[in-house]
Amino acid sequence: HTSRKPLARQGGAGCSRIRGWQGGCKQDSIGYCLLHEFLHFCDSSHREADLESPLFEGRLGMSKFIPLYLIGGLIALSWATLPGHGPWDHWDLATFQLVNGWLGQSARWADLVAITNNRLFDLVALGCMGLILATCFFRAQGEARRRLVAMGIVMLLGALVINQLGHLLPVSRPSPTLMVDGALRLTEISAIPTKDSAGDSFPGDHALFLMIFAGFALRYLPRRAAVIAVLMVPLFSAPRILAGAHWLTDVYVGALCLALICLPPLLLTRLSDRLIDRLAPRLPRWIS
Repeated sequence: HTSRKPLARQGGAGCSRIRGWQGGCKQDSIGYCLLHEFLHFCDSSHREADLESPLFEGRLGMSKFIPLYLIGGLIALSWATLPGHGPWDHWDLATFQLVNGWLGQSARWADLVAITNNRLFDLVALGCMGLILATCFFRAQGEARRRLVAMGIVMLLGALVINQLGHLLPVSRPSPTLMVDGALRLTEISAIPTKDSAGDSFPGDHALFLMIFAGFALRYLPRRAAVIAVLMVPLFSAPRILAGAHWLTDVYVGALCLALICLPPLLLTRLSDRLIDRLAPRLPRWIS
């Protein structure tokens, strides 16, 4: 295939590339194999300085879908089909009772959780995403900048579609603060305007978008940017759980399963590449 310009220069402190990962997969360790495949995915997504990764050179097929679909499918089935949602309901309630008890132990902690659940704090997560993309943008040159912007547009469109699919799920339940008797409410403890409840909290929209951003970062951005994007998922989704606005499974069953099932057809096929190919030439010339 024709070579393409890089999304970002190799070498910078904020956007360094992954070096080639050497070594085979030990036959006697499934965990080792899965780790090898994950590292190989990250490596092959950045080893070549273009958008068309060696991951797609005749080795994709369904083999790259299977591990993600297995994980997402098993989590979803264990929650949806086991009586009483299996162990998930116990983990939900235990987690909520733990974090909800913390709110009554310290006024400062309650105020901190209230701040991180204020609508304005969502701008911090968006700002971190924007900073990651801006850093890579300014380290890129020429056509690579246009392709990075095109990737961002494809990511936003993909997030809208996946989010709508999430709303079509036949699951609707209020947040734990509305379901558990005697639950402490941030809105009653703290004077800071905040969100501590939701009429329908499944799946977690906030966490889902963070996971979609992390997926695109793993596919297209340099290693350091991708690692930061992955770490942002638990960091910025935790406040909703701490406040009782979401159950644990809203994030790590609902949002995670949607991401694991919906992102592979977009990112592990040529679909996202083709969308970027079509969109990038149509962007204003001043972007490059």
